[in-house]
Amino acid sequence: MEFVTVFDLGVAGYRGWWFPLIGLFPAAAGALMAFAPALTKKLMGSHVRGRLVRVLGALFLGVGLLAAVMGFADTYGDYRSLRRALDSGQYRTVEGAVRNFRPMPAAGWGWETFEVEGVTFRLTTSALNPAFNRTRAEGGPVAEGVHVRIAYVNLDILRLEMRK
Repeated sequence: MEFVTVFDLGVAGYRGWWFPLIGLFPAAAGALMAFAPALTKKLMGSHVRGRLVRVLGALFLGVGLLAAVMGFADTYGDYRSLRRALDSGQYRTVEGAVRNFRPMPAAGWGWETFEVEGVTFRLTTSALNPAFNRTRAEGGPVAEGVHVRIAYVNLDILRLEMRK
């Protein structure tokens, strides 16, 4: 049987790059407040006290940088762990027809579930996960009866292939 690869973690790469960037917004505001208090005072009005602006700026800078570093460590750590498993062949494979397919609720929050040869998979778009997570509502290819081959670790889908 011939298969077409519709998702491969090795090809998809690190997709969580945007999450750590969120912490850089308060860090940038904090840097402005801490290192350019005159400009901050001009932007915020003359009622702002210089020392308070610097202290708050340092706090924003520290918290923002900490959030960015922790966000990167968490998301990249998950990706790296799954990528290492894929590269070293330390994963399981299941092949068969999709059964008991339940699409993600129309409201957009919840899980899409399906089984392949007794292994139940759960997908959601509302979680940061480097593995395959494209639900049917987002144009995902998984549907009842479709023949698939899935490489996975702890039910995280590293590679999804569909029969031609």
